Amino acid sequence: MGNEAYEYTVDKKREGWYLLARCLMITLYLLFLVAFFVAAYLTAIQIFALAPIFLWMLVFFTWRFVSIEYKYTVEAGFLTLITVYGGKKSKVKARIHIKDATAFVPLDEARAAIRSFSPSVTYSLLSSSKSPKDAFALFTEQDAKKVLVLIEAPAPSVKAILYYANSDVKSAKSSQV
Repeated sequence: MGNEAYEYTVDKKREGWYLLARCLMITLYLLFLVAFFVAAYLTAIQIFALAPIFLWMLVFFTWRFVSIEYKYTVEAGFLTLITVYGGKKSKVKARIHIKDATAFVPLDEARAAIRSFSPSVTYSLLSSSKSPKDAFALFTEQDAKKVLVLIEAPAPSVKAILYYANSDVKSAKSSQV
């Protein structure tokens, strides 16, 4: 692995609160058009010709908040968790030292461990809350807080993360893979 960086990106699936937010945003756009038409009709209808420009500006500045991708990178022993808004603006949620991880297990097998671990901070980078694919749970402590990281990790991701993990985490994981 050496000094290579590994990056994995997943789109957030349209379900639950996220689907509702997207529908509300589209409703906002339609309400804006109706309100603008009414205002233009009552004053000067020619102003409505500017509606496509105003609608484009509204969509440009707001749609990114309901067009989310999750990305994580494994580089130099750190797992960096990133939320990408609209494919452009990114926000780093956390940077975790992989060597400090106490466990890295598939999410299906980690349900009881999560309850007993009782994390104070949870970072979820899962594309779906209902049926995530290749979901893993990473347990660690950071700044005296118990941190749980939920990520989707296909085989190359697991290999990249375990490369930097301590021997206890590697041996526990190797018996499960």
